[in-house]
Amino acid sequence: MNVNFTGAKERMNLNWRYWPFVLRLAYRHGWEPRGTECPNEYKGVWEGRYWPTENQFVNAEDAKSLTLALNKAISRDADRIQNARLEFLSSLGDTERSRIEKLLDDPFWRITTPEDITSMRTLIHRFFIPFCSKGGFKID
Repeated sequence: MNVNFTGAKERMNLNWRYWPFVLRLAYRHGWEPRGTECPNEYKGVWEGRYWPTENQFVNAEDAKSLTLALNKAISRDADRIQNARLEFLSSLGDTERSRIEKLLDDPFWRITTPEDITSMRTLIHRFFIPFCSKGGFKID
């Protein structure tokens, strides 16, 4: 299962397990989420969340901020990436934190080995940062 990202002129995807990791990594390195824009088909109160994927939109300013934080993260020591969990969780509302904690506690979801971290950093550096730097995008 993938998370799909659709920009103005291109599309990319990540394994669904990596998207919360990318968000945590960016947050840990200075990203201040501005919140996503509500998808047209959504019914109810929108909380500006980035996960789960619901066709929400990340505006260009937020995408730029996300890009800067991810660039900063890539230049840091990989061992510090794992410490992002608590910082990220503390930034979420109760409902979203509960959802993410369930994912983070699933052994299948965890990215814990140095190889996983190195692979993830490469994916972010080569594909997601260039995509994100081109402006706003839809998450589905």
